[in-house]
Amino acid sequence: MNFDWHELHTNEFEENLKFYTSTFAVNVRKLRGRNGKRYALLTRVGEPMPSSGIVESDVNQGWKSFIKVINVDLAKQKAIRNGAMEVESYDIPRVGSVCELVEPSGSKVSFIQYDPR
Repeated sequence: MNFDWHELHTNEFEENLKFYTSTFAVNVRKLRGRNGKRYALLTRVGEPMPSSGIVESDVNQGWKSFIKVINVDLAKQKAIRNGAMEVESYDIPRVGSVCELVEPSGSKVSFIQYDPR
């Protein structure tokens, strides 16, 4: 199991962006997120790829982690067979496919399958 991506969902986008960029050595690339919300990719200074993101969001405040899978549909089917319930599935252009579930204990879990590059 590989927790591969982390996002901070917040309704205090600029304040959180300022905190993390002032506290850690990261570069920022701002983008338009899903549903027109603001999104920022955070890349550690000296690293080639982003390691996390900050998402403007009115719901589900806090950090969210994604488990990297080879096939999101198969991982989702297996999780559902083992008692999970699907919340939402969606594609992120130029990134990949995501499935959000609630596992049997009630905790949320998200799978991500990256598009081939």
